[in-house]
Amino acid sequence: MNIDNIIEEHSQVMDRVKGIDDKLREIGGDDISATKEEMIDRIINNPHPKIPLDPIEEDTEIKPVEKAKLKPTNPTKPEDIEFYTKGNSNEIPLLQKLLNDTETLNEIIRLSQMMIDAKIDFRILEFVKRGVNKEHDPSTEEISVAAFHKYWKNLIKPEVGNLDPTIEDKVLHFVTSKGGNSVEKSKLFTLIDFYQYYPVYVQKDRNKSNEVYYVLSSNTQGSYGNAGGANLNSELVNLLGYINDKLRETNPQISKAFRFFDVTHKSEINKEDFIKGLERLKIVMEPREIDLVFNYLDTK
Repeated sequence: MNIDNIIEEHSQVMDRVKGIDDKLREIGGDDISATKEEMIDRIINNPHPKIPLDPIEEDTEIKPVEKAKLKPTNPTKPEDIEFYTKGNSNEIPLLQKLLNDTETLNEIIRLSQMMIDAKIDFRILEFVKRGVNKEHDPSTEEISVAAFHKYWKNLIKPEVGNLDPTIEDKVLHFVTSKGGNSVEKSKLFTLIDFYQYYPVYVQKDRNKSNEVYYVLSSNTQGSYGNAGGANLNSELVNLLGYINDKLRETNPQISKAFRFFDVTHKSEINKEDFIKGLERLKIVMEPREIDLVFNYLDTK
């Protein structure tokens, strides 16, 4: 290797070292006051110096997609259960065991309906139940009326605006013993347990899901096309046909026709939604005719 090549190679190395040190100076690197030999040694031993990067801040916020993944799925309701409540539908047999005679059943339903109308949260009654369970007399399974009033006043009354005082009197009339001096724990707990599951709703989804999916996806009548109108009176058939024709004008697909009425996306259509849908279709019907059509559709 001749001297000219050595000088040229040395010059290229020095230019490279100088450029790297200038870059290090811009980003706050080490002091570059070094001899040429140190600079050459640095570049030879560290051909690719690592440039420090700003730390990435950890994103602690859970994104909507992640929230959806974390959200537990709702358990599937058993198909063979005909009733469901605001509690667990599997506990309906327990609810039925609580009540043995019609007189008690009617009284508990009446009191439960009064508390529902007053918007008494059934979860608050659980705290009443816990308090009574700690304070009752184990020998008699009773508590004093004053103790019951204390729980009613401190737990229920503050949570309900303008609570009717007669509700407490009527509840006391039901749960007090024959002498009227104490509250029977068993009666009170029966009322509270019943209220956990009241009201009981009857499921009205009587259609087979696979048939419904087929009708919606194929946009055909499926097996429902064979139902015919032989068992329906002519007035109902004419009203249903008229509504169907008006719907088909703007919503050729059956699934979209359902969503035309289901404006709140609840997957169900109540009577108010049905009436508003008729108004949007510019269909004028008498109240009697609306009732006739809606009641028929609500049972199918």
